[in-house]
Amino acid sequence: MSRTVVGIDFGTLSGRAVVVSVADGKILASAEHTYPHGVIDRELAGQPLPPDWALQVPADYVEVLGKVVPEALETSGIEAADVVGVAVDFTSCTVFPTDEAYQPLCERPEFEKHPHAYVKLWKHHASQRQGKVVNKVLAELAPETPATAARSRRTGSWQKPLHCSRKTGRSGTRPVTSSRRETG
Repeated sequence: MSRTVVGIDFGTLSGRAVVVSVADGKILASAEHTYPHGVIDRELAGQPLPPDWALQVPADYVEVLGKVVPEALETSGIEAADVVGVAVDFTSCTVFPTDEAYQPLCERPEFEKHPHAYVKLWKHHASQRQGKVVNKVLAELAPETPATAARSRRTGSWQKPLHCSRKTGRSGTRPVTSSRRETG
């Protein structure tokens, strides 16, 4: 039995999988699939989007997962039973609004035309104004905290969950985020 791990990367325009040998770190195979909907930054449901929007369709991630992992395993010749670990990565500050059952909000009929119900990418900067407000308040109320250091300023990316919950008007919905700490 050859022990392997599978890495899955959900990037900006596509998703990738890589099969790696645990014994020596050798890449045995990889596969990539472009998102069918790409980055939605001009219009949604026939309506123009304001500047600085960058949305994605979560069903694209599911499609990628169903294609790249089987393809990479087949190309490598490795059996699924030999996979001992899976690692998953998303672009930083990707915000994924869901309902209480973790169904993507954009897949619910009442939200399918609502831009705040879609996945917000790292390059979605429509809430930059809220980030500036947070920075100002932190600087005034807690100037000694690390959060006010120039390297740790809160950008609009960090304000997306608040912005989404305010715009959807649903107290029962909560954004689920996968993000890394931003520096610089």
